[in-house]
Amino acid sequence: MFKQGNINQSGFRKMILLLIIFGAAALLISPASADKPFVTIVAKGDQSYYMGEEVVFGGMNTDSDSTYLFITGPNLPDGGGKLSSPSQKPVSGDPSSFTMVKTKPDKTWEYTWYTYNVKLDAGTYTIYAVSKPETKDQFNDLTTYGTVSIIYKKPFIIAEISPATISKGVSFTVSGFAEGIPPNVQIWILGKNYYTKSIQSVNSDDASFKYVVPQKVTSQLASGQYFTVRHRCQRGLCPQPEPEQRHEPLQDHRSRKPAGQ
Repeated sequence: MFKQGNINQSGFRKMILLLIIFGAAALLISPASADKPFVTIVAKGDQSYYMGEEVVFGGMNTDSDSTYLFITGPNLPDGGGKLSSPSQKPVSGDPSSFTMVKTKPDKTWEYTWYTYNVKLDAGTYTIYAVSKPETKDQFNDLTTYGTVSIIYKKPFIIAEISPATISKGVSFTVSGFAEGIPPNVQIWILGKNYYTKSIQSVNSDDASFKYVVPQKVTSQLASGQYFTVRHRCQRGLCPQPEPEQRHEPLQDHRSRKPAGQ
């Protein structure tokens, strides 16, 4: 029994030795796999954004000096579109047909996507970051790329007027919330032979805004029906109201429906 115990102990030592040798081999192999080039992409925030917001993309590219971006999603060209101009289809081998970002010396890259003038429908989109100007249909085992998906949402404004009945020469308040938290909203009051406008800041904490219409404005209002038009202002730009946006009559001098952008 004593000799048998020695044999088992010797076998146990051999097994430990084999495990140590295997572990050393694994350590020798892992650096080689770490040298394989890669590209990553992430979107700052919760990956859900309102139209008009600025979206910051970033990541790493250990494969090339430039990172090439394109986007795929609803109602875009087959194979996607250039991120800065989604209706433009990227072409393999043509860097100008992609949104190109220089890779920094530390192998990182960053790009701010200004969506204010980008024409995209609401929906889910996928952004590709590639180490060379190559379209999705040309990808192969040697293609180095990364992807991130985002949700693109239509913003809206909810507002109301207080008090419910407006009297000439008495101030009243237009207040509400601008989802997406633009820096400002533009409020128009439109009526027969009269209009006025005001740009009001939006509270960055809760998306609220408030405009107290002064007596000097209400004293000029004749009896009748008036309309309010609320616009989101992005990057200091406030669009002019279009006829089809003037669709919210102030019945009983109160606005009840949310307004689109």
